[in-house]
Amino acid sequence: MTSDKIRNGIVSRLSLALLYLLTLLCLGWVSFYSLTEWRVTVDRQVNLQMEVAVSTTPATAPEIVAQQQLLQQTAREAKKRADKAIAVSLVSFGFSAIGFLLVYYLLNLQLQRELAERQRAEEALRQAETKYRSIFENAIEGIFQTTPDGRYLTANPMLAKIYGYSSPAELMAHISDLGQQLYVNPNRRTEFIRLLQQHDTVAGFESQVYRQDGQAIWIAEQARIVRDDDGKPLYYEGIVEDITERKHAEEERAKLIAILEATLDFVATADLDERVNYLNSSACKVFGCDRDRDFTNLHLSNLHPAWAYDLLHREAIPTAIQDGVWVGETAILSHDGREIPVSQLLIAHKSSQGKVKLLSTIARDITQRLQIEASLREAERRWRSLLENVRLVVVGLDRQGIVEYVNPFFLELVEYNSEEVLGKNWYEVFLPPHQRQRVQEHFLQLQQQGLHNYYQNSILTKSGQERLIAWNNTILRDLQGEAIATLSIGEDITERYAIERMKDEFVSVVSHELRTPLTSIHGALNLLSSGLIDAHSDRGRRVIDIASEGADRLVRLVNDILELERLESGKISLLQRSCNAADLLEKATDLMQVMANRAKVTLSVYSQDIQLNVDGDRIIQVLTNLLGNAIKFSPEGSTVELSVEAIEGGENSEFGVLNSELNSASASLSTNILFTVKDRGRGIPEDKIESIFERFHQVDASDSRKKGGTGLGLAICRSIIQQHGGRIWAESVLGEGSRFYFTLPSK
Repeated sequence: MTSDKIRNGIVSRLSLALLYLLTLLCLGWVSFYSLTEWRVTVDRQVNLQMEVAVSTTPATAPEIVAQQQLLQQTAREAKKRADKAIAVSLVSFGFSAIGFLLVYYLLNLQLQRELAERQRAEEALRQAETKYRSIFENAIEGIFQTTPDGRYLTANPMLAKIYGYSSPAELMAHISDLGQQLYVNPNRRTEFIRLLQQHDTVAGFESQVYRQDGQAIWIAEQARIVRDDDGKPLYYEGIVEDITERKHAEEERAKLIAILEATLDFVATADLDERVNYLNSSACKVFGCDRDRDFTNLHLSNLHPAWAYDLLHREAIPTAIQDGVWVGETAILSHDGREIPVSQLLIAHKSSQGKVKLLSTIARDITQRLQIEASLREAERRWRSLLENVRLVVVGLDRQGIVEYVNPFFLELVEYNSEEVLGKNWYEVFLPPHQRQRVQEHFLQLQQQGLHNYYQNSILTKSGQERLIAWNNTILRDLQGEAIATLSIGEDITERYAIERMKDEFVSVVSHELRTPLTSIHGALNLLSSGLIDAHSDRGRRVIDIASEGADRLVRLVNDILELERLESGKISLLQRSCNAADLLEKATDLMQVMANRAKVTLSVYSQDIQLNVDGDRIIQVLTNLLGNAIKFSPEGSTVELSVEAIEGGENSEFGVLNSELNSASASLSTNILFTVKDRGRGIPEDKIESIFERFHQVDASDSRKKGGTGLGLAICRSIIQQHGGRIWAESVLGEGSRFYFTLPSK
């Protein structure tokens, strides 16, 4: 538009110049034409006068000639003056034209220059406008112009974005009153206008405003008033910056400072020269510092004892600079010289270029914690000592049943070492398969409900033996009450359980065994006392014999019970002395010869002169018991063999004794003395070979009645042999007979 104006100005000026030129041309032409006409007129007048003079005066008259000559002279002079005037007019016109052309040229040249300058100015203005329009459109701050009454005149895209609008047009269309629609507190707009009117400019004016979605944000405004020539405000213009993040950071910083000032921990910062530049309130109290003091003259070495400062200077600070952080335990010095142990965190703060600019530290007084830890360590030492030395099983499991702790007694009991136990699944390794599911269900119920903390189950040793354990279980829980582990303390009750079971069986069997002879005695006495049977008759004497036999059996039973109890309880001491094995066999056979003769059984003895250190009477008791059983269960005319020999390395080729039994008996002995009692009776079933040495166990329940046994003889034999450090066992084939063996140490 400016170029068009310049172009129109040039055309206007050229038009005026052409009009002026045409005017000059017209005036020149008129002057030239007038002079020409004047010359013609003068010429005509001279000619006319000459003609008149000639016509009225004779031609020869000298006056006429003179007059003609004068007229001619006058005419010539008039022509000359006319010609000169014409020439002057033409020259003047020419110079005027040349001057005009020169002026026109200079004017045109000036106009061209002005046009070029105007074009350059317009281009510069256009470029500037483009530049500033780009800045306006792409500025990272919001730019605005508003009327004093709060309407937007202009707004850039960033301002629209800050306020949550899609475009400046949408912003300007929606906001018609800044104070009421935009500001969270409309009074801030009033204050903004007041400051503008007072100072003409406002900078850093912070307010909360609403975005289009209703979210409140923080902005900072910088603005000025644009006035007209009379000083009347036209509009406000300025920039807006979204400072929400900065305000949040400031709020967080304020909170952090409040926390740092409120915390009981010691907080400090220092530069890389180890000069302190900040201490929080707690630190100031400990170090006796004024809160408002300049700390730059305070050095880290002033805050720590020598050993702690050396640790910080030599290890902590270099580590923090390299890794960003260091954690450890040091100490600080209070204003009264006390050394306070602390847990210290040291942080190196780096710039965006990775250069360390500041060191900060947080230290916590751990005096009480160290005292508690010392007490806990002492308590742990005592409890661990108790757990390590108690003769009880102690096992710790996690929630999945993984073994986390066992005490030495447990390892001793199950024959494992700790490496073989820790980390293993308790249910899979140490529980018999038939008990796993039941025990797992019990522990799950215990964890969930906290019930039934007493429990019994068997565990497996490394050799596969089962040991019965009575447990007291404790569930360990976290602060939320969730079960995290189980600590179980158990007592090995295998032997006690076996004894109790034996006692129960013993009481049951004894009750039965006592009832049988008592019943016969009671029945016989009732018959006699009622007078139904004469005591002196044959039948009466038979009844009396039955009662006597019952009484004898009852006495034997009671005696055997008492003797077995004394043997197993250790109340009977063995009187061991040097004996000859052959003498023992001879005495035993002498005692049993009458019984053998009555049963028509032959006793055959194979003896050797072997010296051994035993209680001879007890060994004879064992031999007579074995011989008595052999005689009772041997058919008439058969032979019962009794032998003794020394066995090296647990072998006996003559009798084919099981090597496993002898090897077990002689595991710690180089020589055993093997006694054997062999009969050719009915034999013992294989499934009862092991049980015949138990209390009241007999091959046939009727044997006690037919043969007069109590069922305790073999149990007494086993107890006597075991107290001598030997072993007793049996072999048998049904229908062919049995062999009873026992071993005694040679020394």
